[in-house]
Amino acid sequence: MSEEIKNNPNHWTKNVPQIATKEHCSTRWNGGKNGKYFRCYLCGHKFIPGDQWRFVYGGNQCRNIFVCKECNGPDEELRQKFADIEKKYSWIWIDTYYCDHRQGE
Repeated sequence: MSEEIKNNPNHWTKNVPQIATKEHCSTRWNGGKNGKYFRCYLCGHKFIPGDQWRFVYGGNQCRNIFVCKECNGPDEELRQKFADIEKKYSWIWIDTYYCDHRQGE
């Protein structure tokens, strides 16, 4: 772990709520350019500056995820919800999931 992360209690990997900045919204996340994948992994909300978001470590249960203020909750519940989504929708690419997953609901 870098010194920057160790010395910053609010670093995004510390699993604490963050406020999205313009930089967050334009950063390459999961290989997507210009913030393409900077979204809530549960509801699909695309973060904009000023939105609250949180990084959730997936551990052995699922991949690491981002969640919005509305979907936030206990880590274990969030991991289980996302693991269920991955199983149900054969998660491959985030934007495919958002298109396919939301059309039927």
